[in-house]
Amino acid sequence: MRARIAAGLAVAVLGGCMRGPNPLPPPAVAPSGEFAKRIDAYLTLRRRVAATLPPRKETDDAARLVERRKRLAAGIRAARPDAPQGAIFTRDVEADFRQVVQEDIRARAPDDRAGVRKEVPRLSFAVNDEYPETKPLATVPPKLLAKLPRLPEELQYRFFDRHLILLDVDANLIVDYIPDALPAAPA
Repeated sequence: MRARIAAGLAVAVLGGCMRGPNPLPPPAVAPSGEFAKRIDAYLTLRRRVAATLPPRKETDDAARLVERRKRLAAGIRAARPDAPQGAIFTRDVEADFRQVVQEDIRARAPDDRAGVRKEVPRLSFAVNDEYPETKPLATVPPKLLAKLPRLPEELQYRFFDRHLILLDVDANLIVDYIPDALPAAPA
């Protein structure tokens, strides 16, 4: 009896802790089942490619790290050679994301809007291209990021020109993108 009371008390205490306020609000774009399936399919493909490479080891040799990254990117490209824009961001998901991004930008002060665009690279690119190493890695503002579906650690949202890209962090590879997610800057 004492054990059941103690177990019940532990559950109540832990349950109360777990039900506390969530520090992150729910995303404004609810992750659709199709978006989640496409992310999972990409990650499965990525893991399959990574399994063919030598295991990642701690090293001070930058050349070895770059070589592994390039081999991972090449393997992913070979596994999805004709991946089109929209392979992960379906039209419905794209429309939802674009609306959230544009509403967020419009709600910002003019200086803040300009800040979002400040370090954004402006080059042509395509799905399966590497993110240019010589260009800044333009971040998505935290408040906007909190409105988008959370991604697994292998992927990040980034801006590239007016486009929102999905970046494979370890491969430094552009997995997909939403064209013109950012509204045009005022003239």
